[in-house]
Amino acid sequence: MTSTLDEVIEGYAETAKDLVRKWRDYASEVATKLDSGYDADSASADLGVAISLAIETGARLTWEALDAVAILTEAPSRPAWVESQEFSSPFRGAKLELKGDLKNSPGQTLAAADVRVIPAQLGSQQTKFRIRGNAAGYPAGIYRGKVLASTPENAPEEVSVRIQVP
Repeated sequence: MTSTLDEVIEGYAETAKDLVRKWRDYASEVATKLDSGYDADSASADLGVAISLAIETGARLTWEALDAVAILTEAPSRPAWVESQEFSSPFRGAKLELKGDLKNSPGQTLAAADVRVIPAQLGSQQTKFRIRGNAAGYPAGIYRGKVLASTPENAPEEVSVRIQVP
């Protein structure tokens, strides 16, 4: 059994590892563009991605801080945040919206009200997203659902998503 402090440290470590990977990938892309010629269009697109990534970083660190407070104070019925793997939108810069509840194999439901698409609006060059859910009170299992990805130029397309509740 892990201590509450171990749980807090593990949460921060996982979040930091993922954020560092995303920032490293972003910096690598920018460096590659700088080596092969960089123009105003590339710079503005990269700025949009940086802003989106900065917002995601702030939100995820805030969630971790709130979760840490809840864990360390042993708040009753605290949220139990779980995050999915990354999924790909068929469109860059798509607006993403969860399509209803998620369900597991026995037919149990993870309510859409307890699930968020992160980010809800992709940056102009971005296709990757995750879902994050409050699993408090839900039975363990893999819950599956759909996210609608759309842009002004494209009709909505469904992306199959899943999240594991421990």
